[in-house]
Amino acid sequence: MKGESSGNRVLRRLNTTAVLEGVRAAGADGARITELATDTRLTRPTVSQAIDELASAAVVEPLAPAEPSGAGRPATRYVLRKGLLPVLGLDIGPHRVAASIANVQGETLADEAIEVPSGSDPAAVRRQVSTLVDGALRTADLPPDRIGAVVAGSPGVVGPELSRVTMAPSAPGNTEAGLFTDLARRFPSRLLVENDANLAAIAASAAHPGRTLVVIHWGERLGAGVVIDGSLHRGAHRAAGEVGLIPVSADGVQFDEHGRGPLEHALGGAGIAELARVEAAKHPGGALPADRSLTAQQVFAAAAEGDPAALTAVSAVATKMVERLAPVFLAIDPDVVVLTGGIANAGEFLVDQLRLHLPRFTLVPPELALLVPADRAVLTGALTLAASRAWDELIASVQPGHPWSVSGPGPSRPAR
Repeated sequence: MKGESSGNRVLRRLNTTAVLEGVRAAGADGARITELATDTRLTRPTVSQAIDELASAAVVEPLAPAEPSGAGRPATRYVLRKGLLPVLGLDIGPHRVAASIANVQGETLADEAIEVPSGSDPAAVRRQVSTLVDGALRTADLPPDRIGAVVAGSPGVVGPELSRVTMAPSAPGNTEAGLFTDLARRFPSRLLVENDANLAAIAASAAHPGRTLVVIHWGERLGAGVVIDGSLHRGAHRAAGEVGLIPVSADGVQFDEHGRGPLEHALGGAGIAELARVEAAKHPGGALPADRSLTAQQVFAAAAEGDPAALTAVSAVATKMVERLAPVFLAIDPDVVVLTGGIANAGEFLVDQLRLHLPRFTLVPPELALLVPADRAVLTGALTLAASRAWDELIASVQPGHPWSVSGPGPSRPAR
């Protein structure tokens, strides 16, 4: 605004930001001018001015009055514009790649997934990721430049620039520069790469705000995310939580032919199935065949039905898991240990088995909890982080009196 002092500009920006945050907090029900004034402790004229600017920028929009009112505007509720700030989350695992697009209100616009054949070369993985993203964008009916932020989850250690994976023994194709370079080229300045277990921890933290968590991401692979007093802890080398590498013998940290570390070799999905086959051979005629391949899910299902071989195997798995992770629990003293990933689909039966052994190996046994749905934890965390980044950019771009470009074709974020 011409002639406006710098102090007034800063104040208007702060006021507009407060009103925008208030509209977001109101959710789908929206908020009236009077409610926003009460919540932000601003005057009604100040709130009204901010709403006018946000509405003209297509950041917020009015809802039709829910009840008749002769007062006009005070009865109108305002919400974030439908479809504001769509973001993309990716889960790029060794066996499956998934993508989801959601808007900042948390509404899902697209969900896609592709299985990754065993032994796929890096070029094939790149093509699959590209195909997956294409499909998600088509489903959401969005061009790439309308995506406000992209977060990609991958096993392994992420580089300090947050744009590539530097080490991923279980998914070596993910360390190829081309995979994330393609994404960065397609979504310039909007890509962030994060460890998959860390993203699961971000998703779990939303359900346990402000608490200290160890989030076990347990499937074919095994990793953990650490949250301390509500903040994700990545470690000095961004390698915190690599519990799948915990040694189980004097051989130390070794990788098998599939890139699995010692503990995830023993207690990942394949390790659980192998342990159950050994027990099934000792209990012929049970629910589990000793001469055919098994899945971890079949083992847990049979144990829940009381099969002796399965029960013995699951008890051994629970004992070894708690025993090997006890030093982690003792060092961090978490409020809650949260289980995610495919193995966590075993549900409360698995939780009960682990809970039996915690008192023997810990000083103060932590709570145990499941994150449901367990196999979407990485995607949920990716979308949460992407939405947070896109929202922060929107807030940072609040310039009262300055036209924003957040609607129609083109970027869904404020133009700079």
